[in-house]
Amino acid sequence: MARYTTAFRVPRRGLWRAVLIAAIAFLIPLASAGVASASTSNYSKSWTFKSSADGICVIFTASGNITYTRSITSVKNLTEYHWKNIELNRPKLTASIHAYSGGSCAGPATATRLEMGQSWTGYSCGLNPSLSVSFPWGVSFGFWPSCGSRDQADYTTNYSTHSSGYVQNNSGNQVSLGSYNSESTSPPCYGVYVYGTAYEGSGSDSVTSGADSVCL
Repeated sequence: MARYTTAFRVPRRGLWRAVLIAAIAFLIPLASAGVASASTSNYSKSWTFKSSADGICVIFTASGNITYTRSITSVKNLTEYHWKNIELNRPKLTASIHAYSGGSCAGPATATRLEMGQSWTGYSCGLNPSLSVSFPWGVSFGFWPSCGSRDQADYTTNYSTHSSGYVQNNSGNQVSLGSYNSESTSPPCYGVYVYGTAYEGSGSDSVTSGADSVCL
């Protein structure tokens, strides 16, 4: 007895429709990623310290820039913003000495010697970046002006010379602030504060500034 089999054929139009549906279902979960763009944020922050005990003013200025790359990823309805390779570059700190008189800083003056330093971490108490540094910087856990004690990158220099100005001149990428991811377009902000002790003859006076923000 002869046997016959009949092949099941999918209409060509139905076949293409099935392929299209399968392709869409495969692509939807995939993340779409934007091209990372490199950017630079310059900063310059100043603090004035008035010492009636020493009869001088010390104007501290921290300057430099922060470089980073920014990209965007999207998965279905979720969009995330990424800041990576965040590097603190040439973080220069200067101290300018002026005469103090009647509550104002006017005219030239000198200090016998000076100790000064700068410290960096996240500006808000909830932002604790992954810090890494190169010599002569260090990472320590200690005082932060608004948040008690925190991990921070810092560098202190002692100057024993009699001068009207002092410069802590750092070159290269000496501090890495890690990376930052957020569902918000608002960029991360990092904080810097300065501290120092000015000596005038046998007297001395110390200061610790509040933290100031540097946003990307």
